[in-house]
Amino acid sequence: MRYEWANGWWEMETAPPHPALHGVVRGDYCGWTEQTIQPVIRREVASTVIPLIINFGDAYQLRAGTDSGSVVRHSFVAGVYDTWVNVSAATDAAGLRAGVGAGAARSCAARSRAARSCGARSCALQVNLTPIGAHRLLACDMEALTGQSVELSDVLGAAGRRLVEHLANTPTWEGRFALVDVFLRTRLHAATAVPAQVRWVWDQLEAHGGAQAIGALTRETGWSPKRLSAAFRASVGVPPKSVARLLRFERVIARLQRSDAGRWAARALDSGYYDQSHLVRDFTEFAGCTPTAYLRERLTIGGDPTGIT
Repeated sequence: MRYEWANGWWEMETAPPHPALHGVVRGDYCGWTEQTIQPVIRREVASTVIPLIINFGDAYQLRAGTDSGSVVRHSFVAGVYDTWVNVSAATDAAGLRAGVGAGAARSCAARSRAARSCGARSCALQVNLTPIGAHRLLACDMEALTGQSVELSDVLGAAGRRLVEHLANTPTWEGRFALVDVFLRTRLHAATAVPAQVRWVWDQLEAHGGAQAIGALTRETGWSPKRLSAAFRASVGVPPKSVARLLRFERVIARLQRSDAGRWAARALDSGYYDQSHLVRDFTEFAGCTPTAYLRERLTIGGDPTGIT
């Protein structure tokens, strides 16, 4: 798919993961190339998606929420964020884009542009992982990754470096998708175990968009609230109540992207919000803007829901 707009163009290709990765990868694999004339900042809203980005172009600069500082990342993985992140092309002190060299991006549509660079040329592949899927594949404490982005080589070591190199040397998206699919399935064979209680509560919350009573779910597990919360922090990154809020927010975001801008209030009620004020509160916290402003930004850059200039 190719889209052209006033500030440049972008192309995107997708492919479904192997069925064995169900519950591990969310949505399709996504690869894109983008060329822009003027620098652009994209707003990525809070989400339970764990983006794994393999970058073949310029580095990314990420600034979370109201933080005054930012980080520069090349190929990386990010944990659960409970605030928005502004993403742009990384620059050095002289204002030049930072590159990575010749060797070295709720479905793809929901967060497929999670780290798409802006200004000049960007090229990357993105795999959206579920938090439990990321915990199993990366074998790391997800709480340590919450609100953070980490270079892929720091998480996967030499295996991560080889993956980036092999993908960069593969000329087609079809070949890249096949390679990353085999890589993930191979790691899944030796994946870290997740407690059955955590998986069951996660599945229930995800299936109902966060609209379930945490207390009732906890009682079903036979665990204490404290024990379940600690296990969720380790395997997901945040406690069950935070997961429920984020899943509810993800549901309304997905519905807003499919509906008329003037119907966001109705979509809020459909998504489990008590009233509009609760929706506005979550938008302020998770997106850094009002629902109306978010919908306006969605139309700013060729229908790209993450585009802000």
